[in-house]
Amino acid sequence: MIDGRDQGTIFECGVAYAKNKDIIGFSNQGFRMNVMLAESAKGFCNGLEGLEGYLRSSNVKKYQGEIQ
Repeated sequence: MIDGRDQGTIFECGVAYAKNKDIIGFSNQGFRMNVMLAESAKGFCNGLEGLEGYLRSSNVKKYQGEIQ
């Protein structure tokens, strides 16, 4: 979630990008991207419906481990 542009979240996006992990931007407030986030993310979703639609349409693997 990139709302508020939390520095920790932005740092984590940078690490994920450096490790070739997919980054999906999610916002409940709409987007005003900086160039670093805009160019590093695989995609962007508006609201929970947008995120749900993305997850359903992609080949994201579901968690298979134990739930606490």
